[in-house]
Amino acid sequence: GLMQIRTAAAMDWAKEHGVPAPSKEDMFEPDLNIEIGTWYIARALKRWFDNPDFLRMALAEYNAGRTRLLQWMAIYNDNTDRLLAAKPVGKYAAKVCRKYFDYTVQSLKLDSVIAEQPKIAQFP
Repeated sequence: GLMQIRTAAAMDWAKEHGVPAPSKEDMFEPDLNIEIGTWYIARALKRWFDNPDFLRMALAEYNAGRTRLLQWMAIYNDNTDRLLAAKPVGKYAAKVCRKYFDYTVQSLKLDSVIAEQPKIAQFP
């Protein structure tokens, strides 16, 4: 589907919203798919916000899933740079950061964005 929502993510979303879990067919409805997908990525951004590399880690969670990402974090002793360099999810996060830079950051005051999230600037 549109945001490639997994069943587990849809179940988490339904539980948090106090609604029945959507069927697989319902998850292909664009409005619902985007709602669940944006909820999922927002939750990941909040979870990783205190990490200096929160954007890439939130993207990695969105791409690989929280359970798998936490397993990798344990293997790499919480070193996000090593984890992202070793796993394909790092390439995904870098690609999204490049697109973010291309579409968004160039229209903003670059200095203030880099000061807030310096690792974004590594990916143009």
